[in-house]
Amino acid sequence: MSPMSHFGSWVQAQIDLRGYGSVKEAAHALGIYPSVLRQWMSIVRRPSHGVVRRAADAFDVHIQEVLVAADYMTEEESGLVDAVPASVRHFTIGQMLEEIGRRTEGR
Repeated sequence: MSPMSHFGSWVQAQIDLRGYGSVKEAAHALGIYPSVLRQWMSIVRRPSHGVVRRAADAFDVHIQEVLVAADYMTEEESGLVDAVPASVRHFTIGQMLEEIGRRTEGR
C-alpha cells in the first residue's frame, strides 16, 4: 500500500478526531459513500477542487483548512490556522456554537 498523501492523512485525522470506529461508520455519519471516503484517503496527488469542496462540507470545516490539507496553500497563506486556537480548530459549527454559549454564559 502506498503512503497516504497529506490530504489522505488529513481525512484520516478528521475521522479519528470525530471518534468514528471505521470508514463505513464515518461515511454514514457524513452522508457520503464509504467508497468516496476511501478514495479521498488514497488520493496521491492534489484532490480536485470538487473533492476539496465536498470534504469541507462533509467534515463541516472551513474550506481554507481543506485547501491547506490538499497543499493548495500553506497555513501561513491561509491565515486561518494562526487565527484559531488549537483547542477549537477542529470544532464543527455546532460544537463552536456550544463553546461560544458556554463561554458567554452569565454575561
